[in-house]
Amino acid sequence: MAGDSNVAGAIATPPSHAPKVFCSYGSSDRQVVQGFAAYLREHGVDAWLDQWEILPGENIITKLEQGLREAELVLGFL
Repeated sequence: MAGDSNVAGAIATPPSHAPKVFCSYGSSDRQVVQGFAAYLREHGVDAWLDQWEILPGENIITKLEQGLREAELVLGFL
């Protein structure tokens, strides 16, 4: 994937009309999914990833429910 060498800093802001995709994964897949989500954002998809969307102190369950509710598609990584 393009830009994998700097995945941690590659959180592109998708356009406001971008399709919303919720990414669900296990912790062992974190790096792969983060790279894939960054790739999606670079290509105009609003990829929802917990580490990008949940800030310290926020209610995790509330944020997960909000992300799922707003998503047009859910990707599960096994």
